[in-house]
Formats: sequence, C-alpha cells, structure tokens
Amino acid sequence: NITFDDTANISAAITTGTAGGITLNGVSTVSANLTSGSGGITLGNGAITIGGNVTMDANDGAFTQGSGGLGAGANNLNIYGDNIVLGSNFTDTGTLTVGSSTSGQAIGVGTGQAGTSLTDAEVGYLSSGTWTLLAFANQAGTGTINIGTVNWSDNVSFNGGTAGDVNINGVSDAGNHTFLA
Repeated sequence: NITFDDTANISAAITTGTAGGITLNGVSTVSANLTSGSGGITLGNGAITIGGNVTMDANDGAFTQGSGGLGAGANNLNIYGDNIVLGSNFTDTGTLTVGSSTSGQAIGVGTGQAGTSLTDAEVGYLSSGTWTLLAFANQAGTGTINIGTVNWSDNVSFNGGTAGDVNINGVSDAGNHTFLA
C-alpha cells in the first residue's frame, strides 16, 4: 500500500501490486495515472486537482472519494473501480469517464440500479453542467449499463461496449445523450 498523508504532487505514474492500494489524504495534485490492486484508490478529505489527462484505476477494488472535491480543469479524467463511492463534487470542462474495471461487470447509474453502482447523490456530484462529456463505460467494453431516473446537467454517453446492453429504467432529460449497446 502507498499512502500520502500530506500534500502530494504526483507527476509520475503509480502502480501497486495485486493487493495494494493508493491513498491520498492531503491536498494533492495528480498529473499521472494511478493504478491499484484490490486495495483500491482512496482520495481523502483534501482537495484534489487533476494536472493532466489522468486515469485512476482501482481494478477490482474500490475507488473512494472523500469530501475534499476534485477539479480537473480542461483535462480528461477516467475513474474505474468495481465499487465507486463519491463524497463530493467533480468539476471542470474536460471529459469525465466513470465505469467498472472488471470485464463483464455491470454499471448502475442512479439509486437502486445493479452493478458498480452510483446513487442519485453520487451522480449529482458528477453532473455539474461543466463537463464537455460525462461518459459511463466498462473499461473492458463488456458491461451492461442500468440507468435509473436521473437529471443530467451535462452531455452524457452510455456505452455498453461489444457485449453489454444499455437498460433505460427512466431518464429525466437535459443535455445531449448518446446510448451505445
């Protein structure tokens, strides 16, 4: 496991072993990819700034974000994990992609949906109205996406990939939406 308890400026990629995890507890700038094992990726309560196009991949572990907020500027940010827990806003103007890491793992968007699930409150943290595109997809391109009733402030894309369906269980409209199954 790798833990940063104070301010961290991460400019080189970090990858842990199979069971390893990555934890950022202080105000941090991340400009390179983070890849963990089953220990996951935890962003504590310090504010996180994304300083480049970054992928944070928790693999079969959890991606957990505390109350510090996350700003990506005009950069693109990819968040993957088989469990995603969000505690505050993600903002800025690039493309934000959120999804599961494991091949075939479903993604649930909105409370009560099956798979790597985001509650309505967590979707609200992502949908700020400032992203160029908010995308949901399984990293391997093989997972079903289950969508609940959600109000969108951003342009949204749902991509089930080559072996996944997109199940719409009620969407409240705003913005432009793309559904690929």
